[in-house]
Amino acid sequence: MQLLLDQGAKLSSSQITRITQLFIQPDFQPQRPPPYLHVWFNDIGKVLVNMISYILGFNTSEYVDETILVMLSMFAPG
Repeated sequence: MQLLLDQGAKLSSSQITRITQLFIQPDFQPQRPPPYLHVWFNDIGKVLVNMISYILGFNTSEYVDETILVMLSMFAPG
């Protein structure tokens, strides 16, 4: 978990933008840093966020922070 927290803190704005372009609906592209609302994500993004949240033992996936974005980046090409 500490590795995810460390990596999340190191995500650049371009990495976050790439992740959000793939997994957040076009109408809800964020203009600010995370956390992001779960409802903003597209269907694939929601499934992945729910899966990652469950694996990490989070009680909710209502908000998506850098920790989950690091895990989502594994599903982003490049």
